[in-house]
Parts: sequence; structure tokens; C-alpha cells
Amino acid sequence: MLAIGFPSAAYQASADLLIDERRFLQDALGLRSDPGETPTASAPGSDEDLAAPGAATQPASDPAPGTQSQVMAQPNAPIRSPIRPAPSDDPLAVIANRIRGVVDQSPMPVSAGHLAAKLKQEYPETLENWNGSGTFRAFFRSLKLSRLEWLSGSGGRIMDPVRHETPDSSPTDEPDSPWAGAGPMFTVVRDVCMLTAAPLLAPHEMQLVLTLLADDLQKHTFELSASTARVCNQCLAREGLRLRLRDVAFLLRGMQLNGHVFGQGHDDFATLASRLVNQVLFLCEREQRVLDGASVDLIRRWIGGDAVA
Repeated sequence: MLAIGFPSAAYQASADLLIDERRFLQDALGLRSDPGETPTASAPGSDEDLAAPGAATQPASDPAPGTQSQVMAQPNAPIRSPIRPAPSDDPLAVIANRIRGVVDQSPMPVSAGHLAAKLKQEYPETLENWNGSGTFRAFFRSLKLSRLEWLSGSGGRIMDPVRHETPDSSPTDEPDSPWAGAGPMFTVVRDVCMLTAAPLLAPHEMQLVLTLLADDLQKHTFELSASTARVCNQCLAREGLRLRLRDVAFLLRGMQLNGHVFGQGHDDFATLASRLVNQVLFLCEREQRVLDGASVDLIRRWIGGDAVA
């Protein structure tokens, strides 16, 4: 299935392969949004984090015969490999991606003790005294990996709340979690993100993205890939927050699908947040999930705080 926009959960479940439209344009048709532009980061949808603000890029190697790229390509059509970040010189970025990879591949929360031992073995110099943090938990928190949470008990576990079930505990019970004390909101938002595939960012993280996006649009013309990369870089530079490109791209595309046109003088925080709220509510309605007034208010506060509550 070639997915244009946000396909429903039932539609996705019926497909053997889901192809993002940007991947189709780039790999099957060999097109870029601007042939004269050199991308500054990997395309949205990549699992790579940006290593550092202004990270350099290099072309990836050509795909091997029989890969998805060649299967989709038309006969004799040029195939352009996606642009991906060059190997980072920042060891913390490498370790951050390593943690994400381990958690992504696990069907259940990952044992913090087991992961800590593995990281110590792989990166002994960088992780001497946990890079000055003293403990693995403090080091994990210092990385500020969006969407990943630490759970106490059983020696500690690291989880992705959208993918991992934790009936005995919640990130809202952890005092150093960005979701601390937000029990009712977390429950509603997690349910909505599982249903719609929206990124489960904490309220401060979501509002930081919108704030930096509004600032960026005052200085640069909107282009999905470039704008996504700049916002991710700014989140890392200003607050050390490591966002996934695909999560920010999801938010920007959601605003567009809800009717927002960037660059027409209505790119303030409140307008962007309202557009995103409307898109999330639309996706819930499409999946036949009826939200009561209290839940809608929590969604508004999650995305836009008091500006759209």
C-alpha cells in the first residue's frame, strides 16, 4: 500500500507493506523536493537521531538487489539513495541511538541492568562513571531521549509506553520523568497515540517543538525535510532533547493535512497548536474513538498548554 496522509489502523493492518509517500517519491521516482538543495539531515521517517546541530550528511550506499527501493522503481528509472547523517563524532549521540535500537527491538521493557552492562562493555571510555552522571539512571535521563521512559522496580526498566505494556507501574510515578504527576493526561494521551500513531511526546516536549517551529518559520521558508531537521537540531541545541525526525515530521504533516498552509502569516504558536489538536481529534474520530469533553481538554493542554485549552 502506498500511504498518502495517515491511513487508518484497519487499512494498515490489511496491507502486507506500507510505503510512505516520501519514500516513494525519493526511491521509486528518484525525486527530491528541490534538486539544487543539499539535505541537512536524514529524511523524515528515518530512525536516526541528529548527532548534533548542523550535522553533516553523506549519501548512503546504493541498495542491494531485491530491496524495497529497487522493487518499487520503474524500469530504467534512476534510483537515488536517501541522504543519511554521516557517522557522528559525538559518542553520546551514538550511545543514544544504541539505546533506542535496543528498546525498539525488544517486545517488552528492557532491563536497565542488562543494558547498562552492555553499554559499559561497548563504550568503556565514554561511560567511565557514566560520563560524570554517577549512575546509569542519571545518565539515561541526561540523554533526554524522547518517547523512552524509565520505570523503577525490578532493578529498573526502560520502555516505550506506546509499545510496551506496564500494568504494575507508570512513568507518571517517576519523579524525574517529564510525565511526573500527569496521570490522567498520560492515560488519555497514550491511548490516543496508540490509536493514531502520533508521537507520545511529553507536554513540554510537544510545546517546545511548536515554539521552535514558530520561531524557525519567522526566519526560513517552510520545507518539510529541512524544517524538520532544523527543529530537531534546535531542540538538541537548546535543551539537549533528542527527538526523532519522523516524530517531528508527523506533527508538521498533520498540520498540513488539517489545512494549514505554512508561510502565509499564520505560523504563531497558538495557530499551529490548534491545527495539530484538530488533526489529532480528526484521527480519533476516523478510528471511531469518541472522546468526552474532559479528554478533549487534556489533549488540548498536552499539545498547546493554556494557549488552546
